[in-house]
Amino acid sequence: MNPIIIYISLIIDGIMLTFGDLFMKSWAITNKYFYYGVGILFWIVGSLFLAWTYKFKNMAVATIIYIFINVATLLLVSWIYYKEPLTVKQLFGVSLGLIALFLLE
Repeated sequence: MNPIIIYISLIIDGIMLTFGDLFMKSWAITNKYFYYGVGILFWIVGSLFLAWTYKFKNMAVATIIYIFINVATLLLVSWIYYKEPLTVKQLFGVSLGLIALFLLE
């Protein structure tokens, strides 16, 4: 399997998880179960993509990439959309995560 396809799938996984998290945040704010259902749906679809990547990539590495993409995109979305401040500690943590990804590969 082409490694680029696997990495694209893992990026899609992380973004799907992010959308699931965002819909869950909307559910927590509004208490509308529509957001809850859509959030669960995004999580399930993201998990299906992740499970597929396990056929071609080490499970630990694939999961770390998936989670790193989720954390990085959540950090950006929470900063841009929810106007939550970014701390130096958060930026440092994402930088360490990026370094860890390069070391794993």
